[in-house]
Amino acid sequence: NCGEFGIVVALLGVQQGHICENILAVIVLVAVATMSLTPFIATDQVTWMLMRWMARLRPRPVGRYREHVVVLGCGEHMLRRVKQLLQAGRTVVVVDDDAVAVERAKQAGAIALRGDGADLRMLRLSQARYATLIISMMRRLEDNLRVLEHVHGPKVLVRVFSDAEGQRLEAKGGTAIVEADAGVEQFMAWFNHDADGRLSEAVR
Repeated sequence: NCGEFGIVVALLGVQQGHICENILAVIVLVAVATMSLTPFIATDQVTWMLMRWMARLRPRPVGRYREHVVVLGCGEHMLRRVKQLLQAGRTVVVVDDDAVAVERAKQAGAIALRGDGADLRMLRLSQARYATLIISMMRRLEDNLRVLEHVHGPKVLVRVFSDAEGQRLEAKGGTAIVEADAGVEQFMAWFNHDADGRLSEAVR
């Protein structure tokens, strides 16, 4: 039992002079209290109650998005392009694990969710399957491959850092933009020349 083990460790601490008797009394009191309450807390009813409570804390979709643009990873340069899309009347959903990036996207008028863009739960929350376009600025190739496994309808643009990565992504149905520093500019060039008419018009 962890409580009993804690009491034994505390007694050894008193004997060796590491903790005083007042601290020992507190440790014993807490251990006895937790051991007494465990049979009442560790029940199926309490477990399901806690699971329902935790479920309420999970982020949920704040609307029903269709034909929107999903941006996975929104740094400063990408934020400027997001603003252009918003000004053109597009609905943009940003997913980023950086709280500052999420707040900036919200202030710009985007729907912003904090989390890992490769997390299937976040892809469901952003309703990525129903997007017109997904732009991924995530660095890890494995993360982008996971996105491509989850979504099949939208066009998926992915920033990559080598031709080899680009070939693997395109084999899975993505559109690779090979770059080292100026990836966002290349995204915009793709928009202007290859995207459908609505998206091309949105970023002009």
